[in-house]
Amino acid sequence: MNEDQYKKKIEEVGVRFRAKCQDYSEELSRFAGLLRSDAESVDPETVTQISMLVHGIAGSAATFGHPDLGELAIKVEQHLSAIESQQSSLQTELLLFVDQLAKRLREVSS
Repeated sequence: MNEDQYKKKIEEVGVRFRAKCQDYSEELSRFAGLLRSDAESVDPETVTQISMLVHGIAGSAATFGHPDLGELAIKVEQHLSAIESQQSSLQTELLLFVDQLAKRLREVSS
């Protein structure tokens, strides 16, 4: 694969990433709604699924020209990790970062 083909492939993957950002935003907004309504009822499997989603966003965002999105995703990931390991119950900060990430994902998808 030559350099032009490589760049074209990266661009194609970037287009798919941006298209998925709306879905990611909706999923994160649903998660935030669950936390707001009854944080105690959010099962660990849901937190793990959201952690995996956010980890993927953190890894992909900068590659496709959105380093700020990656930084926000890392903040969410760090808070989720602390909550998963029961080292912290920083729900208010987590919700702030989840909301910011969801909003930024909507912006990227449009």
